[in-house]
Amino acid sequence: MSGPPTVAFVVPRYGEGFSGGVEAQCRRMAMDARAAGWSVTVLTTTAGGLPEGPERFPPGPAELDGISIARFRLDSRRVARFAPCHHRLAISPRSVRAAERVTWAREGVVEAAFYDALAAAARVCDAVVFLPYLPYLFNARALDVEGVSERAVVVPCLHDEGAAHAPEVRALLERCALVLFNCEAERDFAVRRLGVVPRKSIVLGEHVPDVPWATAGPTREAGPGNAPYVLCCGRIEAAKGTPWLARLHARHVRAHPTAPVLALAGSGDAVEGDGVLSHGFVSAGALHRLMASALALVNPSRLESFSLVVMESWIHARPVIVNRRCAVTRSHVERSGGGLLFDDLASYASALDALVRDPAWADELGRRGQEYVRARYSHDVVAERMRRAIEGLRYANSRP
Repeated sequence: MSGPPTVAFVVPRYGEGFSGGVEAQCRRMAMDARAAGWSVTVLTTTAGGLPEGPERFPPGPAELDGISIARFRLDSRRVARFAPCHHRLAISPRSVRAAERVTWAREGVVEAAFYDALAAAARVCDAVVFLPYLPYLFNARALDVEGVSERAVVVPCLHDEGAAHAPEVRALLERCALVLFNCEAERDFAVRRLGVVPRKSIVLGEHVPDVPWATAGPTREAGPGNAPYVLCCGRIEAAKGTPWLARLHARHVRAHPTAPVLALAGSGDAVEGDGVLSHGFVSAGALHRLMASALALVNPSRLESFSLVVMESWIHARPVIVNRRCAVTRSHVERSGGGLLFDDLASYASALDALVRDPAWADELGRRGQEYVRARYSHDVVAERMRRAIEGLRYANSRP
């Protein structure tokens, strides 16, 4: 039990150039652990996107932020079996036979050398932290490696999608020594909807950096074309609800020409429409300036396990408008009092109009959100939860 913890993080993609998602979350966790004096390594792949896509990183050892990384190639034969089943689980889960799901959850997509490295990590690490629940690397074969299951910690990043409902996923989560949920709504989904009975779990949350310019306050005149705007950022794609939001906004603008602009910022295809302005991918600094100057942030996604962009908007003391059908972001809004809900044109238009009519109330909602994030997801709060969780795991595994 003496000395700082030793931890291996296992994630399908890791490195620079990932602005959000599980990749950014894992990198923040690894950097925070290293800053706390822990011994940290990362096991990952050469992929930069979907497993059937091209390699982005060279295989072998690397280093980033002072953290040792080992990258492994994808096994093309495993990818050829995994990818079709994975896509069908997303589109039509009932069409996937049990035998196919078992193979999907067991084999993963990576070369055999990964499992040798995982065995070596289990011999020296206090914890092996897997992100996310999808079985690219977090699979039955990995948990069968000697010493892994009793040290396995999973940050599942669950949301209500076809793959999450596979009974094999429930079995994988229940084999882990510890499950770290991003928020209460994710835990409730796992336990109540999926029937997961974790050996042990806590709500960890994500560390949300309190960026220096968050205290500067909003400057709405700096918006696109000097017009008030609401911001939607992240991946610009149907799965995140962006085209749907753009259509709603365009319909609203056609009926109310003086309505705020919808500014889109993020990777993906440009989305056009009346009153819609696409910035494309922007730097972190530019994104935060857009957040700080927005009337509100809009997150139309139904598939969230935490929603860092909502938290970052609140750090800037700006309110949010989120999809009522997303249990996670709805829970954040209801717990904080920091925003509004929508699920159709009428509720979206009502939320926009309310914020435009009463800027002081919009500012108050933003301040409530800011207080919520700082109380629950500041660096020190999340780091202390993580420290206790890993120390508890060390203690449990040290007992005779």
